[in-house]
Amino acid sequence: MDGFAGAIEPLCYAPLDSGTPHCRNPISGYSSGEATVPFDAWITCFAASWIFSLSPGSGSVFSMSNGLNYGFRRGYLGAVGLVIGLWTVFLVVVVGLGVIIQASPIAFNVLKWAGVAYLFYLGLSQILSKGSPVSLREGDKPRIGVMEIIGKGISLNLINPKGYIFMLAVIPQFIVAGHALVPQYFAVALTMAFTDLVVMAGYTGLAARVALKLKTERQASILNKVFGSLFMLAAVVLATFQQTR
Repeated sequence: MDGFAGAIEPLCYAPLDSGTPHCRNPISGYSSGEATVPFDAWITCFAASWIFSLSPGSGSVFSMSNGLNYGFRRGYLGAVGLVIGLWTVFLVVVVGLGVIIQASPIAFNVLKWAGVAYLFYLGLSQILSKGSPVSLREGDKPRIGVMEIIGKGISLNLINPKGYIFMLAVIPQFIVAGHALVPQYFAVALTMAFTDLVVMAGYTGLAARVALKLKTERQASILNKVFGSLFMLAAVVLATFQQTR
């Protein structure tokens, strides 16, 4: 009945205290007199995005590992992959597929153990990699392709069920009913991407500066093993992550 009543509401009306008509969009259902992205909702999203990006996790380890091994310029491309993966997860949750992951134990566990295996693989690869100091001289050839490092970042976020559960829990908190959904979703996605890119730039740059201090292969090898162990620790933490109802 509510839907039927909304369907017959006038598309335009003039308030008694103003001669300016307010028109309703027949598709989105919001009034042209309303702000499509309320500032108070956005500023809350902005603050939460910083906390989300700054919290230690596989993304921060990935960014620091890239900065250590490839320097800032090449390593920062991994952050681009992380953001593309984040946007993909965001889109998946928005269109409703995230609900399936939350509701289906099988889908959740498949995603979780795929994430555990991938993190373990990254950790093992890092530990077994040959330690060599990073040279940032102009003209040095990168030791990893652009698409490879971006692809790793995308994969890292795509197979992390924590991201899906977080989005399912958090996105609705920033969406205001009665306002156009698409601009709000767009604002939330851009805000999360902005904070993530800034934070990961810090992680990557910090590791790249540390890499400049590495003078021997043994030092670089030890640091590689440290980051490899952190990837494996992240895999263990993810393995203990339980689906909440």
